[in-house]
Amino acid sequence: MQFDRANATLLATPADIEAIASHVAADGATIPEAWIEGGLGDVETGLDPTATGIAEVVSKPDRSVVIERFDGDLVTLLFVAWDRTGRATISQGASEELLAVTATDLRLLPALLAQALRLRPGTEAPAEAPRHTTVSAIEQILGNGQPAGNGASAGNPNTNGAHTGDELDAAVGEVRHAWRATGSWSGREADRSVTLLSATGGGLWEVSVEAPDSGPVEPTTPVVLRPVGFDTAMVAVGDVVTGRTAA
Repeated sequence: MQFDRANATLLATPADIEAIASHVAADGATIPEAWIEGGLGDVETGLDPTATGIAEVVSKPDRSVVIERFDGDLVTLLFVAWDRTGRATISQGASEELLAVTATDLRLLPALLAQALRLRPGTEAPAEAPRHTTVSAIEQILGNGQPAGNGASAGNPNTNGAHTGDELDAAVGEVRHAWRATGSWSGREADRSVTLLSATGGGLWEVSVEAPDSGPVEPTTPVVLRPVGFDTAMVAVGDVVTGRTAA
C-alpha cells in the first residue's frame, strides 16, 4: 500500500481500503507501521486526511459508477464514487490486485471524465440519420459478443433489415473505441446506463436499446444508434454519474 500525496492517489487493494475506513470509523489511534512506511501518515499527525477521505468514499459511496472502456480486444475499467459532501474518487486497476484511487471533487468530474473517455470539446454530431441494428451487432463491435449472423444478419426477419457489425463500420465509420457507463445508488440496483461509440472522423454515436419494458434483452433486440456531439455526450454521462432524472 502506497500513498502519493502530490497526486492524491492511493495504491492499495480493496481489502486495504476497507481496513483504512474501519480504522477511521473506530477512531483508531495507533497507525500500523506498514501504513507509515507507505506514506499514509505518521505517529504525530495521524493518517493523512486525503488518504482517509479516499477510503471513506470508496468504502461507503452515495453513488457508484462503473465505466467499461472498449478498445479493440482491450477492455479497461474505471470506477467513480462520490458522496453528498462533494468528495469523489476515480479508480482504475494498477495490477491484478491493486487499485490506483485518486481523490477529486464532484465538480471536477466532468473535465476528468471527458479526458478519460476521449471526448473532445467542440465535437459536432455527425450529419447522419440514426442507424438501426441489433444488440448482437453492438456486442460484436464491443468485442464481447457473438459474431454477427447469429440472429443479427440482415436476412433475419426479426431484425427488419438492421445492420450487422461489419455493415455498421461501413455506415458510421470504423469504430475506434467505445465505452459504457452504468450507475447506481448505494445498496440499489443499477438505474442508469449509456453506451457511446466513437467512429473514424470523430463521429460519436449513442446506443439506445429499444427493449420492451417487461422483456429481456436478446441478441435480436433492436438498437438505434443516434449521432451526438460533445455536449450531448457529456449530458448523457453526467446523468449516469449524478443519477439525475428528467424534469
